[in-house]
Amino acid sequence: MDAAAIRARLAEAVRPYPVPEWELEGLAEGLEGVPEPAQRRILDLVPSIWPVSHALAFSFLRNAARGIGVFGDTRLQVWVGAVLDAYEAGGLEEAQPLLADGGRRLLEELRGERGVRLRDAAGLLHSYASGLAGRPLEVAEGREAATDTETVWLPRRMAAFEDAPRNLLLYKLAVAVQCGHIALGTYRAALPAGHPLLAELETRSEERPADSPAWLERFFALHADPALAARLYQAAATARAAAA
Repeated sequence: MDAAAIRARLAEAVRPYPVPEWELEGLAEGLEGVPEPAQRRILDLVPSIWPVSHALAFSFLRNAARGIGVFGDTRLQVWVGAVLDAYEAGGLEEAQPLLADGGRRLLEELRGERGVRLRDAAGLLHSYASGLAGRPLEVAEGREAATDTETVWLPRRMAAFEDAPRNLLLYKLAVAVQCGHIALGTYRAALPAGHPLLAELETRSEERPADSPAWLERFFALHADPALAARLYQAAATARAAAA
């Protein structure tokens, strides 16, 4: 298909959303050099991405030619499925890296050529976490390393390094930091009686702040930027856990 035909297909796929003509033309020109069977496969996949996220669909189209080079047109759905799963788990921040290189890194992971999967290391990490904590701790998959003091959540894959031993070591480091948070009471911090923050917090809640595990959230809410306050607290607590 030439650029005009591709542009017409794209306009149909995104209707009734008003996409600027220049943007459709740019996307069409980027696909013009792709073999026609691959063009059709790419365009057939747009309706499955567009309702989820317009930005994700545009990013897919900009990187689709590279994706064809990595996956071929017959396995392109594998790439798109992984991108949609990543978007559901963590939005554009999680999905964009899978698109940026045409899926090359994803293919390496699927082939087991890159990184360590949590499911393969879960048994070892469970024993490691429980040993550090001195009591049973669960290990489960999460978007990032975190804990509620009963479960340590870890990313589904660790692939910061080329070799498995260092990626496994990074998993263990993440577990150790979370166990440090548990040992130091990062998420169970308490305000002593008479602390000046108590009076301010009590004016905003019927609960006694020092007795409630959610008092930290109310403390963050006292700041002009609660999210920044939470990040600063987490950064300081992580430095404390690492030092310990």
